[in-house]
Amino acid sequence: TFGAIVRWTRGRFAIMSDPFLRVPLAHGDLGNRSALSIPLWLSVQPAHGWMITAHTGFDADLAVLRDGSHAPFGLGVTARVTPEVDLALEAGWARLLGPQYNAKASAVLITAGWHR
Repeated sequence: TFGAIVRWTRGRFAIMSDPFLRVPLAHGDLGNRSALSIPLWLSVQPAHGWMITAHTGFDADLAVLRDGSHAPFGLGVTARVTPEVDLALEAGWARLLGPQYNAKASAVLITAGWHR
């Protein structure tokens, strides 16, 4: 896997991406294909201690780049509960947009973060 993390912030707004290219070392003929993934997070802080994030991007095997692509879509909210603890809730779909969409497959993620 070859990739990079890209971050940009300006005031209350942030954009982050972690694009990568996956290249198999073996078993390409058995379904272990090369793939391109470009996740994208767009965030805004509407008030101190709160963050709203939209998660989207692009994901596809290189062999079927045009017809086999899909895009996730999710919305998340993070709140700072104490100076050391954050709680987050994200809900979304892994394949909501694109030719390979599947609106029935959804997920809800609840996370807690501790920092000093």
